[in-house]
Amino acid sequence: MLPDWGEATIHTLRHSYATHLLAMGVNLRQLHLYLGHEEIETTTLYTHLVPFAEEKSLGHIEAIARMTL
Repeated sequence: MLPDWGEATIHTLRHSYATHLLAMGVNLRQLHLYLGHEEIETTTLYTHLVPFAEEKSLGHIEAIARMTL
């Protein structure tokens, strides 16, 4: 017997797709444009669903810090 996950809708699919794109590293601004949200705040709601790795983020920050002009 399959578990009851509730009703899946087009909105559920769109939400899942956007969350996966963000998790794969798609830029938040690009995702905002792609989804057609009027306000960036609407798109930023997806960020609470994606576990951003602190280690990965710090690695990017350190890489920028090592750059020479």
